[in-house]
Amino acid sequence: MCGIVGFSSRIDNAEAVLEQMMDRIRHRGPDAGGKYLNGEIALGHRRLSIIDITEQGDQPIFNEDRSMVLVFNGEIYNYQEIREELLAAGHTFKTETDSEVLIHGYEEYGTELLNKLRGMFSFVIWDDKKKELFGARDFFGIKPMYYAQMGGSFLFGSEIKSFLPHPDFKKELNTEALEQYLTFQYSPTEDTFFKGVKKLPAAHYFLWKDGSLTVQRYWDVHFEADEAPLLGDWVKTILCARTRSRMSRSAASFRPVWIRVMSRLLRMLTRPLRSASAAMKSIMRSAGQSVSRARSARRITAM
Repeated sequence: MCGIVGFSSRIDNAEAVLEQMMDRIRHRGPDAGGKYLNGEIALGHRRLSIIDITEQGDQPIFNEDRSMVLVFNGEIYNYQEIREELLAAGHTFKTETDSEVLIHGYEEYGTELLNKLRGMFSFVIWDDKKKELFGARDFFGIKPMYYAQMGGSFLFGSEIKSFLPHPDFKKELNTEALEQYLTFQYSPTEDTFFKGVKKLPAAHYFLWKDGSLTVQRYWDVHFEADEAPLLGDWVKTILCARTRSRMSRSAASFRPVWIRVMSRLLRMLTRPLRSASAAMKSIMRSAGQSVSRARSARRITAM
């Protein structure tokens, strides 16, 4: 977990305000903090180091000629594949992070980069040549992104409370969002409890330029039944892709319980089953044994 924050910076004491805003989300990134200001835009980042834990991985991160700058929260699972494509296209990398793939990828592909990504993310990129701010949120909205336009300033960040130190931010209750919450126990729209503050919806990106904001969907669910591949083929494909992703990130030191269960299911799907009930009993028994072993291992390591 990291944290991002920023605003259009035509205010007095912009750097001091940005630092105060970053302090509000320090808990999201205790390892490092970085900022970028150029008189037009201010970007702040709090880092929790996961990939490339050296200082080279600190943000903001720039492209080759420093005409673009990025702040990013999340993780890109297939960044190594995209990195190889970008290297072949002539891009130069200075870090081993998944973050740097985003800025070179946006430079190369524009908004089409989003359809290449697998992961959870919210990020913004300032293009100093176009004087344009681009921001995006992952397909399912796992990583948060809020924004507001108030008093001539555009604000964005991982948490609403980071907006509080900004002089143009007005704290006002959004009664419509309160009504929705009391009805549904959550807010089903873009609205938040703060009037004028919105959530960037999942699978959307925004472009902000010259005070004008546009929000666009980049992905939606399209279901078309394809019964040609067998269930076992789909399971094998998913397992192989997931295993490659985990190995590339060196994220697992042991086989998770779900992989053992799914491996068992795959083996059973590749041979005739005695009956559906027998199959399910066997799978559940395997799952129970795996969970029991995992619990025993945790108790031993805790001793």
